Amino acid sequence: MRTRSSRRAVGLSDIAKEVGVTVSTASRALNGYSDIAPDTRQRVQEAAAKLQYRPSSAARRLALGASETIGYVLPSHTDGQPEPFIAEMLQGVSQALAGKDWDLLVSTIPGDEKPVETYRRLVGSGKVSGFILSRIRSRDERIDLLRELGVPFICFGQSAASGGYAYLDIDNMKAFRDAVAHFVEFGHRRIALISADPDYQFAEERRLGYLAGLKAAGLPVRAEYVVAADLSPAGGRAAIDRLMALPEPPTAIACITDFVALGAMAALRDRGAKVGRDMSLIGYDGLLTGAYSEPPLSTMAAPIREIGVRITEILMDIVEGAPASDYSELWPARFIKRASVGPPPDR
Repeated sequence: MRTRSSRRAVGLSDIAKEVGVTVSTASRALNGYSDIAPDTRQRVQEAAAKLQYRPSSAARRLALGASETIGYVLPSHTDGQPEPFIAEMLQGVSQALAGKDWDLLVSTIPGDEKPVETYRRLVGSGKVSGFILSRIRSRDERIDLLRELGVPFICFGQSAASGGYAYLDIDNMKAFRDAVAHFVEFGHRRIALISADPDYQFAEERRLGYLAGLKAAGLPVRAEYVVAADLSPAGGRAAIDRLMALPEPPTAIACITDFVALGAMAALRDRGAKVGRDMSLIGYDGLLTGAYSEPPLSTMAAPIREIGVRITEILMDIVEGAPASDYSELWPARFIKRASVGPPPDR
């Protein structure tokens, strides 16, 4: 007669005990992490084969005492439109998580709830091992809360006080200094900036880069040429209305994001202006949609999907015990020239 075996499943703790290492080391050895010595990895693999270990997400999570789920809370915007850069970043996040059999929990902020309370609620649920933060503010309550609660996190961007936590950022100041320089190469002298809420640290850094670019070119700073806008196409449209109403409108505009730039392009077309001839535009992000706009959008491009992969790898390491303060990376943006930039119309 066939009977059900009473033998319990072999877990990571059994392998760790067999080899004489911690459960975390056994897990990282079996999952191919490069920080595990080759001889240790081999001993762990041999023990797993000897004990007939069969990995599963549930067993690994129980053994490590962690959910192995990364949380991301979607930023809220006044017009409710999601940003394309977020979708592209999350593709990279999902790619990195899938390679380690971790999960992604994406949440929104209820209309009656402050963002920091959304994070507090998710932490209390016990469903999330760590968080990815984006759209960092100069003084960010989310960072303060997660540090206070001892919850792992990584920022895509920096606050005004960036020490002591993990972040990956793009060199925003250089990107917009370079954008101004590209306009100057084409002969532009009336160069504007469509910016965003200065409470966003990245917006302030891009504004400073724009000002540095004007100074390097010997151009005057005209306060009316700096317009704050919502981070959406509607924001870009509204900014164009303000800039084109000036007695002496600009001939070139650096836009805070590609998403904003696409709205600015649409507003200029509605006015009968030809982008790249009557007005030059440079965006920021390097979104694929910009390559198919009319005309194709020049941009200061960041490798958004690769950023998603990298910040996820860092966060998984922090969840498993690596010091957060060890991770601070600054990546460059690169200029992609397309037809939205040309000489000023008087040329």
